Amino acid sequence: MRSLLLAGGIVFILAGPTWIQLLGGYLTPLARSWRMYKLVGIANCEVRYERSLPDGRTEPVDRMAVLGAERPRNHGMYRLANAQTVRQHSQALCKALGPGADLRLHARCPSLEGWTVIDEGHASVCR
Repeated sequence: MRSLLLAGGIVFILAGPTWIQLLGGYLTPLARSWRMYKLVGIANCEVRYERSLPDGRTEPVDRMAVLGAERPRNHGMYRLANAQTVRQHSQALCKALGPGADLRLHARCPSLEGWTVIDEGHASVCR
């Protein structure tokens, strides 16, 4: 009896997503699609900073080293979740680098529709 219940449960778990994803079926309360990992990574912007040198070259900036953090104590400093937090973090970096710093930001944030470009590094974020 247990084996029959187990086999029935396995068929139920696999049949719904298979019906929808592979066979083109439609959603019903019993037939659900696979939704694993749908929102994982949505709150993690891809951010890269570069410093322009007087001779025209650029060098990468380690934002954690500039802000004096070897290992972040809070995720707000480490994980930049949206355009607003990226801009706030950029201003903190500008303040740490001092007046006249030429800091270029390359940033994009994910959404369900794709990537949203925040800045492409054409101008300094320190103003």
